[in-house]
Amino acid sequence: MIEPIHRTPQQRTADRALLREQYLSDCGRVFDRMIPAEGAPFGETFSDIETAIERESRKLAQTLCEHRLLMDPLADPQQIFPCPRCGKRMRVLRLAEGRRLDATFGQVQMRRPYCVCDSCGFCCAPLDYALGIPIRGPSVGRRELVCNAATKDRSFEKASATLAHHSKIVLSDEGVRGLAESEGRKLVEARARRVEVCFHSLGRQPEPPSPPPHCLVTVADGGRVQTRHVENGSRWKENKIGCVYDARPQPDPAAATAETYQGAKALTQTYVATMESWEAFGRMLFTEACARGYMKTPLKLFISDAAESVLSLREEHFSDAHP
Repeated sequence: MIEPIHRTPQQRTADRALLREQYLSDCGRVFDRMIPAEGAPFGETFSDIETAIERESRKLAQTLCEHRLLMDPLADPQQIFPCPRCGKRMRVLRLAEGRRLDATFGQVQMRRPYCVCDSCGFCCAPLDYALGIPIRGPSVGRRELVCNAATKDRSFEKASATLAHHSKIVLSDEGVRGLAESEGRKLVEARARRVEVCFHSLGRQPEPPSPPPHCLVTVADGGRVQTRHVENGSRWKENKIGCVYDARPQPDPAAATAETYQGAKALTQTYVATMESWEAFGRMLFTEACARGYMKTPLKLFISDAAESVLSLREEHFSDAHP
């Protein structure tokens, strides 16, 4: 493995050629294992072939990713690294700090410089920061796989089994739960910051799309869900869910009944959901609607039942929408 130290452009070109040769050699060995010489017995089922190809492909993907990270200019400790926070030049603390990163296709070995900004105190590995690699834990892609399984399956135990079978990710049910809940908290915190900006920063709404949609529909409703936590002697709690979508109107005055009317076609749908109060939910839903262009769209619709809590929400935040 080539060490990530400073090299001239000519040396980097030679390094790239060496890594390419090594990788193609690995591919050749995989080819020879999967496709024996003429006359050699195969003795495999197609399932055996599938399993072997997938296993070897994951190994090649790990190697290719490691080569990609190694040859990135930000892996060179002699580069000038501006601080992401203040823009001042960062100082290299460690020339080649190692890390094992769990990616979607397995564990990847990394070696890159780690820096500190003497001006503002910010520390990071510039390569990780530039590529959006989390400070600790698995890659973003692997987190998405874990969170998808955690939300789609009915238990963290089943999610763990799904990941092991379909994605070859071995993670305990508690590991799945910990990662999913951690990512969930980040989403809630980010949403809270958006609401804070929308309602308390001089009334500054989120930047809407340009141009705004011609028709924007907001939907809100409440329901009941059973949780693991007992409050006031019950596990049942009220959940609130809202949806915002732009729509393509299809008016049909000639439709005789509601059954024959096709209605507007929903396009991009985004959601907010919470078990907080209706007051908090209303702020969340209004913030999301503003981000979708509510303040500038010419046609606004609000769809709901006649529950008092929903009607109060509409009156407070969506009074200018057609109910």
